[in-house]
Amino acid sequence: MAEEDLKSWAAREGLSEKTVQVLVDEDFTTLNDVKELTPEEVVESFQKTKLLPVKQCLTLKKAVARLTSGATGSAPQSPTDQAAMYPSYPTPALPPLSQERRQQADVHSAAAAMSSMAVRESEVDALVTRGRVKERAQLFDKSSPTEPKPSAGGQRWTPGSTVKGKENTSLLSSVTNKVTSYLRGDTEEKPKEVFRFILLGKTGSGKSTTGNTILGEKKFEAGMTFSSVTSICDFNSVDRDGKVIEIMDCPGLYDTNKTQTEISTVIVQAVACTHPGPHAILYVIRLGRFTAEEYGVYNRLKALFDDHVVDYMILLFTGGDELENSGKSFADLMKAAPKELVEVLSECKNRRLVFNNNAKNTKQQVEQLLDMVRSMNEEHEDKPYMCPKYGMIGEGVEKEVQKRLEEVQRKDLEREKYVLELEAKTKVAQIEVEEMKKEMEKKDEERKRTMDEERERMKQEEEQKREELKAMADQLTQEKRELEENQLRSKHEKEKRELQHCLEKEKEEEVKRLQRKIEEQKELEEEKLAEEREEARLKLEAYEEELTRFKEDVAKNEEQGWVDWAAGGVATVIAAPFKAVSWLFS
Repeated sequence: MAEEDLKSWAAREGLSEKTVQVLVDEDFTTLNDVKELTPEEVVESFQKTKLLPVKQCLTLKKAVARLTSGATGSAPQSPTDQAAMYPSYPTPALPPLSQERRQQADVHSAAAAMSSMAVRESEVDALVTRGRVKERAQLFDKSSPTEPKPSAGGQRWTPGSTVKGKENTSLLSSVTNKVTSYLRGDTEEKPKEVFRFILLGKTGSGKSTTGNTILGEKKFEAGMTFSSVTSICDFNSVDRDGKVIEIMDCPGLYDTNKTQTEISTVIVQAVACTHPGPHAILYVIRLGRFTAEEYGVYNRLKALFDDHVVDYMILLFTGGDELENSGKSFADLMKAAPKELVEVLSECKNRRLVFNNNAKNTKQQVEQLLDMVRSMNEEHEDKPYMCPKYGMIGEGVEKEVQKRLEEVQRKDLEREKYVLELEAKTKVAQIEVEEMKKEMEKKDEERKRTMDEERERMKQEEEQKREELKAMADQLTQEKRELEENQLRSKHEKEKRELQHCLEKEKEEEVKRLQRKIEEQKELEEEKLAEEREEARLKLEAYEEELTRFKEDVAKNEEQGWVDWAAGGVATVIAAPFKAVSWLFS
């Protein structure tokens, strides 16, 4: 049965079956056994030994913390069930209420909405907180004869002192009566939106002035001094634009008049007294002045509370007026921001705002802050921050704070020891580096000399090779020129031969053409001569016929002697040309 309860609890908390098996193997078989586990034992026994993954170890630590504080991840317990977990504490009598109304009511939200007063301790034995009944130890020093004077509109208290008086009892009674009246439904007033803040910051960061800006009234003391103005926690609340804003201003971190233990105790008690817890923790930083101290304070806060405190933290940078006057943007400053600030912003999911406390109208920047808190409330399902280990107020807190501070101091000492060892090793390493540097310089000089000699030798070889290459280049150029000349000469001779061949061929063709022309001319002349010869022959025949007739005529007249002689002479003369022509054509 016990093992079944363990498995059911593990399933609700998101633990794997392997984790349950490892717990059983290590003899953690019941929930009571698991309650005995501490975060350190989880790290030592399961994380470092690699029995469980890191993610499962983180889930286991959170689950054990919730189991130890009474919240196991299941549905919220009713006030009756939670009161039953603490039977040793008497429950104050409350007016009769129905069980259904008692379960639905949120006592603390109602109290915050109905009252703007701080929860201060009195002589009552017990106080109802989220259904649990716890005895409240006195927070004030019994040796203090008087109560610190509260600032205007708020309550101021000094951790470690006790002030007995009717006003404390009246205050608690007033709150109880208003809560009871609200739970009974006697009032028709709608609960107002409530914002609870814790103001933290280094002395001189403008923390109290920022609180006044958020409240819209000058409630906190602020000034420029060399010591912390807020030496005790100062609580103030206002009703601004229908919203209840409650701010707990804590002493400046690194206060000049208090030890770190005192400051840490005050801060833890301040967080506890904003029950059921603050909606946001405002870490105020002067713009451009994030130093190693601020980073140390940030880590100290995580050590004092738990890692979930960063889920509720907002970085508020003051000095917005200086940023506006410089003409730069926040992104410009972040370009030169130290890596520690970048890391803090990353862990806080980049929740940051720049405040100008000197602006005439600060409503817009306050609304930006409230909108950011509303978004955080949605992420946290309207659950304010509450560290399980600081559920009790009084000596238990101081002891737990002292324990955590001792752990922080131990880690700081280990870190300092590590730093000293690292510095010593660094010095030894520096000496070795110097010796190595000298040796390297000596080797470098030797290497340089050798390289110079080698460089000179290579230079001479390069010059020699350059001259050889130049000679080879000249020779190649000459050979190329000769080759080109030979090629050109060969080309000219070839062209000459081709030209001569062409000329001879043309000459032959011309001779043949002339011969053909001569032959054609000869043929034409022969034809013409033949025609002329034929014509001459015909003429000759005609002359001969004429001569014959002439002779016949002459013969008839032979009796005339001188006529015959003359006629013969004339015939001879006339026939001579015709004979010559006949001879020529024969």
